[in-house]
Amino acid sequence: MSLTYLPFSNARNVEELRQELRKNVSDEERVVSGFLAGVLLAAALLRGNKLSWIRLALGAFLARRAFTGRCPAYAILQSDSRHRQIYSTKKESGTIARPSFAGHKVSKAA
Repeated sequence: MSLTYLPFSNARNVEELRQELRKNVSDEERVVSGFLAGVLLAAALLRGNKLSWIRLALGAFLARRAFTGRCPAYAILQSDSRHRQIYSTKKESGTIARPSFAGHKVSKAA
């Protein structure tokens, strides 16, 4: 091993990891949010009625969510669709088998 060996040279930068962990929206949700943002923003700009401001605000929110990968509502609810665990953390309820005492006499203590 040479003196110039860098064991962590191809490891991800800490800042990249921090940015990845701040994201709480999955890639699929980001695509859907971006599409819906485009539809809402187009509808808000093409139609000039009272609902245009609501469409504009909701479209801007979804565009921000799609662009950043971070959802403030998910953060408040402490939800994360990007880093879901593969395994379930719920404990399975079941019974524990007791050893068989076949062929053994069990006497009651007096």
